Amino acid sequence: MEDKLKKENEIADQNIFITNTLHDSSNELAEDVAKLSKQLKTIIQNLENFGTMHINLKDALKRAREILRQTKEISNRFKENEDLETFYHCSNITQKVNSIYKPPLNIPKQILKDLQSKLNDIINITAAVENICDLAEEKNLKNAEKIVRIKEKIEKN
Repeated sequence: MEDKLKKENEIADQNIFITNTLHDSSNELAEDVAKLSKQLKTIIQNLENFGTMHINLKDALKRAREILRQTKEISNRFKENEDLETFYHCSNITQKVNSIYKPPLNIPKQILKDLQSKLNDIINITAAVENICDLAEEKNLKNAEKIVRIKEKIEKN
């Protein structure tokens, strides 16, 4: 009888283990279902809002086809090896330059706008300074001409 109780106790322990495992799996599945349900609701909302965005699908498709046609037309020009080598070389240089001069992605838009405004100010100031330099150069040339005329008058007298 003791052996029988021991055996039934082992079976009960196995059943408890299996039940706990099933319970844990069920909880994980419930969490996954909740996450997927949330994602599905977001997708459905995005799809419902798709038609309300100001995009004309026919125009967008027409524009895409035009861009594809232009791209094919340009790519057909590169038939000779020399052209292709030049194209690949330029493409590699473009990628390198872009990787070097890319602004950091974490700069807030307002700071970028402020920097753009300051750069525009610098450009305007530089243009104004160049204009002043040009005017000064013109006046210096006129003064040099006047000095030459004065020297000529002095030498004549």
